Amino acid sequence: VPLVFTEYIHMAKHIFLSLITAGIWTLVWVYHVSLNLNKVSGVDKRAPALEVIFCMFLPFYYSFWLLKTAEYVEAYGNEQGKAFKLDMACLAMAFVCPLFATVLIQNKINAIVGKPAPVAEPAAVEAE
Repeated sequence: VPLVFTEYIHMAKHIFLSLITAGIWTLVWVYHVSLNLNKVSGVDKRAPALEVIFCMFLPFYYSFWLLKTAEYVEAYGNEQGKAFKLDMACLAMAFVCPLFATVLIQNKINAIVGKPAPVAEPAAVEAE
C-alpha cells in the first residue's frame, strides 16, 4: 500500500510512524507540512527541502520550526474560521517532548481540514 500524504493524517499513524522510523517520518512530515502551509495567505513562504535540511543540521532549528509552524497553523485556522492558540504550547513541548508538539500540530491541522470522505469503490463490472 503506497504511503499517500494528505493534510489529514490519522493520529495513530502519525505516532506509529514517528516512533518506528527513528526520525525519518518526522523529516518527511516536516517537508509536507511546510509545503502544505505555503498555501496559507499572510504567512512567509518556506522552501520545504531547506526546512528539512535546517532541521537536520542546525541545533535548535527544529524547535524554531515547530514554533513557526504552530503560528502558521493558527493563521490557517483563522483563515478557515477555526481560531485557537497553539504556538506557546508547541514551543514548550519542543524542548520537553518534540513528538507531542508534532501531535498537537497535526491534530489541529486535522481539525481544520476535517476527516476526508471515504472514497467510493468503483462498481464491479459483471461479465456477460
